[in-house]
Amino acid sequence: MLIIGIALSILLGLTLLLAVSSKFTILEYLSFSFPLGIGLQTFLMSVLDWTNVGITRNTILIISIIAILGCLWPAYLHLKKDNDFLKKFSIEGCKLPKPNLVWILFMVLIVWFEGMNFYKTVFFPSFDTDSIRGFNFAGIAIAAEGTIKNLSLFTSPNFTFQTNAGLTSYTPFAQLAYAYVYLFGAMASKIINALMYLSFLGIFYSLLKRVTTHTAAAIFTFMMMITPEMLAFSALSGINVLHTVYASSGLIMAIIWFNRKDDEYLLVISALLLSMNCFARNEGIVFSATACLLVLYRTLRRDISWKKASLFFLTAFFGFLYWTLFLKANNIQSGGNLVITKLFWDAEKIDTIFRELKVLYSNTQYYGLSVVAFVLLLFLNSWNIIRKRDQLAAVLSTLGVMFLYTLIIYHIDYKWDSIENVLRYSYKRFFFSFIPLLWFYVASNHITRWFTQKADKLLYR
Repeated sequence: MLIIGIALSILLGLTLLLAVSSKFTILEYLSFSFPLGIGLQTFLMSVLDWTNVGITRNTILIISIIAILGCLWPAYLHLKKDNDFLKKFSIEGCKLPKPNLVWILFMVLIVWFEGMNFYKTVFFPSFDTDSIRGFNFAGIAIAAEGTIKNLSLFTSPNFTFQTNAGLTSYTPFAQLAYAYVYLFGAMASKIINALMYLSFLGIFYSLLKRVTTHTAAAIFTFMMMITPEMLAFSALSGINVLHTVYASSGLIMAIIWFNRKDDEYLLVISALLLSMNCFARNEGIVFSATACLLVLYRTLRRDISWKKASLFFLTAFFGFLYWTLFLKANNIQSGGNLVITKLFWDAEKIDTIFRELKVLYSNTQYYGLSVVAFVLLLFLNSWNIIRKRDQLAAVLSTLGVMFLYTLIIYHIDYKWDSIENVLRYSYKRFFFSFIPLLWFYVASNHITRWFTQKADKLLYR
């Protein structure tokens, strides 16, 4: 049954992609299908709960089939217009990268490292504290009780999960995704983490390929992948790497669209990913906000209509808006009183944030060469950024989400923990969602592209 459940999510994600466009590459269809499918499944599960139908294996099967059938008609219309679609899957039409020694080397390294990481993820059960008493625990409870709004962990006076910074303050993607695989017979929830990270490597490679060469895409996918702390956490049952998949992919797609001003199907998938990013973490709104600013700029330049832009804004924040309504409608306390909603100045707090983040950002044991490479290429490419606006959207978006998230940290009232601990642990893990953005810029700026194109000419001689 677990195989059926996973296949169902992949099929749901695939039909959703086809309903949006038939112009994606084969790798993009394969890579995006599971993250989009399981993300939509968690939305549907919450709808089942809200409407009092209940979260069971049978109800999930029924609503999934309905959703797939709903996507099939627009998918059929796209395929009907695209006479060349099936040629992508033929031997003649399948455009495989022309191999060279460097590309082969880095692809072997990616497969080797991810093979070990995948095996480690699915072999060992959940053992980290946040999972045992948090996400994984809630997933087991949801699968057993068939609800999230009336979950005993949230409603019983015997439990303390309703308190500030408790489990109810987290959006439900991870908990529902884990419940999903448990309902389909999984012995452990980490198959979700394993498949999400595997999918993400394909996503990042395919997005890089849109702006650089296959060789460069392989090199920088590997560099992103081996970020020490993120690679380690990808094997745990936490939310951070799962959130990274949606947040960074959604924003990178918006950046690629911004630079091209066409390929609006990229913008649709970007909006869906950003919505799921908000459903994975409340703080994901910083990614949605940044992408919305990019779309707003193009709207003011009349590169996209206000109608399409408004749909993007609504979709990008839908996950956050929907979950907020869900909590209020079902009387669930979410720890919202932790946020300070008024403007204020706290010099001591600012000094603490600056001091802690200076150490965190420069920690190569956590983030490898990610920050170093970004800062170096930012300096070396500054002339092209200023004069030619080379990857200016990528730079501003990356710095923008960092600033906005830091602003959220500043506006939290730390009743349950010290700000130092939040910066050293929570901020450290949220930083994973910045890592792909850093490497995207490193791979796609003018200087790197010039070197990789020259290198390709030598490699293909």
